[in-house]
Parts: sequence; C-alpha cells; structure tokens
Amino acid sequence: MFEAEYENPPLDPYVETFPLTWPQNSIWVLERLNPGTGICNVAATMRIEEDLDYDCMNEAVNCMLRRNAGFHLRMREEGGRPVQYFAPCERYEMPVVDFRKAGVEKLYAWDDEQTRIPFDLYDHDLFAFALVRIAPGVTGFYVRCHHTIADAWSMVQIANEMVEYYHLLKIGQPLPEEPNPSYLDYIRSEEDYFSSPRCAADRAFWLDRYVRPPEPTALKALPTGRLGLDARRRTFILPDKLVRRIKAHCAEHKTSVFALFYSALAIYANRVRDAEDIVFGTPVLNRANFREKKTIGMFISTVPLRTRIDGEQSFQEFARTVDSEWFSVLKHQKYPYDLLLKDIREKRKDVDRLFDVAISYQNAKMVKEGELPREESRWHFNGYQVEPLYLHINDREDDGRLVLNYDYRTDLFYAKEIDFLHEHVIQLLWHALDNPARKVSEIHMLGEKERAKVLDAFNATDALYPRNATIGQLFAAQVARRPDAPALVHGSRTMSYRELDAKANRLANLLRARGVTRETLVALLLPRSAELVVGILGVVKAGGAYVPIDPEIPAERIAEFCQRHHICKLAFFGSVLRDDFGPASDVDVLVEFEPGHVPGLRFFGMEIELGQILGRRVDLNTPGFLSDYFRTEVLAEAEVQYDAA
Repeated sequence: MFEAEYENPPLDPYVETFPLTWPQNSIWVLERLNPGTGICNVAATMRIEEDLDYDCMNEAVNCMLRRNAGFHLRMREEGGRPVQYFAPCERYEMPVVDFRKAGVEKLYAWDDEQTRIPFDLYDHDLFAFALVRIAPGVTGFYVRCHHTIADAWSMVQIANEMVEYYHLLKIGQPLPEEPNPSYLDYIRSEEDYFSSPRCAADRAFWLDRYVRPPEPTALKALPTGRLGLDARRRTFILPDKLVRRIKAHCAEHKTSVFALFYSALAIYANRVRDAEDIVFGTPVLNRANFREKKTIGMFISTVPLRTRIDGEQSFQEFARTVDSEWFSVLKHQKYPYDLLLKDIREKRKDVDRLFDVAISYQNAKMVKEGELPREESRWHFNGYQVEPLYLHINDREDDGRLVLNYDYRTDLFYAKEIDFLHEHVIQLLWHALDNPARKVSEIHMLGEKERAKVLDAFNATDALYPRNATIGQLFAAQVARRPDAPALVHGSRTMSYRELDAKANRLANLLRARGVTRETLVALLLPRSAELVVGILGVVKAGGAYVPIDPEIPAERIAEFCQRHHICKLAFFGSVLRDDFGPASDVDVLVEFEPGHVPGLRFFGMEIELGQILGRRVDLNTPGFLSDYFRTEVLAEAEVQYDAA
C-alpha cells in the first residue's frame, strides 16, 4: 500500500504481529497521507482543584500502563503493509511542567504546541503524559495519544482510571493489578465478524441505504481538488435557558439531544443550499459489550446518517425520524465506512465520499471518585481536519452546560461564516422548541432584528421618478438621453440603449400582430439571457404583461401553470436578436392556450402528428426538451394539439 521509508529494526522472532483493525487502518492511511502534521493526535487535560502529589500521580500512571495492554501497541511495516505488536511494559517517569508564574496564556500556548507534535510512528510509544502545575491549588493532567491506540472513549477511561488510582494511593489502599481487557480481543473478534452472517446483514443494510447516493451535503459551494487540512476551532457556550429548554424537551418527547442538533443543522442546510436529501457523518462508539467498553484502544468509526427534509412535517416528527434512522444505523455500525465506500465504488466510480459535514454528540462523563476535589476536562484540537466542517456537541461535564465546538477548514470557511452558521442554527432551534408542532417549512432562521433588516432595510429602495409614466415611456426617455450608452451586458455581449430599443420595438410589433393586446399575459420561456430582456421590453411595449418561466420545467407543469393563471399566450424566442426579423420564421414558436379548458400546444400552420416536430418524434415531457427545442428554428408554421392531461 505504501512504501516503507525506514529500516525495520530486528524484531524478536517470538513477538507476534497482528493486522490493523479497520478503525486503525483508516487512521494509518490518514497519517501516511499527511506525515509530520499531528493530524492523528488526540489530547486532553484534566484540571483538578488541588495541588496533586507527584509521586501518587506518577504511580497511578504506571498502574494504568500495567493494566492496559493497548498502550504498548507499536506499529511497523512488513511487506509494505502496516502491522502492530505489543511491546513490553516499561516504567514511565512523567514530566512536570510549571505555569504558576507564567500564566494561563503560556499554558494554552504549550497545550497547542504539544498537541500538534507528531509521534514517531514506527516502533515507538504512541502516548505521552505530563503533570501540569497551573496555579496555586490547581493541577492538570495532560494526555496525548496517537489515534491508532486510543479514541475519545479511551481518553475518558484514562481520566477515570487516574482519578481512581490516585484516590486509592492517597488513602493508603492497594492498587488493582489484574489486567483490563486487551485490544487483542477486538483484533480477533473483528476477524470473526467479517466471516459472520451479521457482517453480511450489515453490508446489505448500508448498500440498501445508498443504492443511489446523493451529493455530499455542503453548507457552501466548495472548490474542487485537494486543498490544505489546516483547521481552527470556534467554541460557543449555549445560554442556560436554552440548555434547560433542550433538556426538558428531550425528557418530555423522548428525543435525543443529538437528534435536535442534527435536525437544526439539516434545516439550515436546506435553507442555505436548497438540500433535501441530507447526509452528515457522525461517529459511533463501535463497542458492542462491557469488555470492549473497558478496553483502551481505537474502536470509533464515522458513519453516514441520511435523512430527507419534508417541509410539511412538524419539527418534532422530523426529530423523531432522525432518532429512528440513528437507532437503525447503530444496529449496523460495525461495518466499516471505508469498506462501504469500496462497495459503492464498484458500481459508482464517481463516488469518493458520502459526506462533507460531520456532527457528534459527546456525553461520556468522568466518574467522580471519593473526596477528590472538583475536576473538569479540556479537550485540545490538533489544528488539522479532513472534513470541511465538524460540529461537536460537548455534554461531558456535570455542570449543566452544553458547549458547541465548530472545527472548520480555514481554506474553506472564515470565522465570520462560522459565527453566522452558529447564530442561525441556534435561532432555528429556539423557534422550533417554542412550538415543536410547527411545520419545518415555517421555522424561522432569522431573528427579529435580522428579519427587519432583510425585509425592510434591504427593501428600502424607494426613489423619485415620474409616477404617471409607463415602463416603456421611461425606457424611451433613457434611450433619448443616452442612445449609445451600454444598456445591456451579458457575458461578452454588449447592447446599447438604441440597439435594445430597436429590437424590443420590432418584437413588440410582431407580438401585436399575433394578438397581444393590453393586459394580455405572455409567458416567456427563456433562460437568463439578453433575449429575456428583449422579450420583457417587447411584451411591455406591446401592452401585455410578461410572466418569466424557467425552460427546464417539464412541459406538463408549464401547461398546468398557464391554465391556472389564465395565461393565453406562451412565447419563447430563439432568434429575436437578428438584425432583420423577416417573416414568422424569425420567431421560433408562439403557442396559444385557450382559457377555460385543458390547454393544448398549437403550432401555427401545417398539421402534423402529436409530438412530431420538424419531422422527428419527441416526447414533450422529456426534461429539458423545451429549452432544447427553443434553440431549434421552425421552418414552417405547424399546428399540433397536445393534451397536457
């Protein structure tokens, strides 16, 4: 897979090597693609309001190392493939760092520096600890591990074991010596899993969910190609009132906190990107039993969670749909995401990922032990990230707070964009919780001040002009004042007021000849183009009223729309900008609808079979047909009746 860049030192022939598990392998690939970055580091500091005894803390660390074989996993390559083995446990002397005089800013700078330090991946320890003197009466325990040997759940377990062992030492009680479950058990259980019926069932579940994978849900247009992985974190502490509202809602409606935030973020994506088929990534614990939950190691996997926005659903119904899908995903979480992508690519070579945005709910809490003073954890960000955006909902502390961490790629987002995102997700959540029965389509994303700004301030476009003059008269006055000034620019095309007026006049005369009179509604099937502007002016000059319609809309919907709004004439033009109009062939087609009954399409002149235009069979319901046809020149007038029903 990768060529080794180092010399394999000799390994004791009696030392057994093992393959990496799928969660480990995904980390290994990420490390090898981004060497020397620290992108695979996980780190945290446990802050305790006490001057901790160094000897007790150091002995607690060594007890933890003796009991958990996962700390002693080391990596190497054999035959170009990564393998791992268990190294002997050696005594560890934990360093001490003192910031009591330097201050908290120096401490945070040290945290950031340490968290970014890459591990020597081959044949070395993949963990580091430090005792940090933060202030008089305040001590920190800093932990940094490579992601191949520990995940977030492991970090919580490390903190819990340290608290337990320190407390036992302080009261003179013996430390436990029996080993905790080993990661080796998981390595072997994963091998059994891939040959089991459960694996086949999990694979079938995921392939059924992604028979037709949607485009990854993005919160903004993203550039193509590989960019950098530099990232930053924006942290927000939610107001106590909102946290109480969230917890009360979840208790009353049997909904998870995760589902509420997923729903709010999905609605935001729907509003800003018009996304209806939503896929966000989310991490899963991937620990099936008590033994695995007691094991230090890398288990966590990230899976895609797919939902669909229905504006007619209530918010509560949508949140329950998210919960239901989430519970289904949890039943099949063991099947690796990387393997799912490989399966999908066998049929869809263009699929390289299923999500761009990820969201996690972190509620694994530290166990309070004995009389140890108050402690809290601070999780450190290593400054690198694959996903454009990752939202972490932190509910780990027993202090009634919810903390949101937005980790974002700096080549894709600005800090102000993250502030905007957070503000509007929270506004959606507030409004949804005020009335959970409210339809998704009716939940407000804008606060009162912003609504007033958008609806009133942005629309304060009043200007003085001759109120009794028509649009045609106002345009004619501008033509007289500045005939040669640019009036219309579209791409590389520029048209003066004189040219635009001449073309609009010729078109208006043609429309009048075809029956357009005062207050006649004329639908214009045109894309955004110079022709559209000519068409608008031509209809207005003819005395009619224009109704722009997207040419990509299916013909049956256009027919129904025209009938519902009593539009008597439908016109779309392909050659209106020619210098000389000539006969009727210069207008590709003018279609009349008879009001009061099911409309039909009538092409003037020669009668031909239904759907046969210019000697070729066409399906008028084919998506994009109208926009394609309007570029076709009609060489003879024809009449066709088309039953839109």
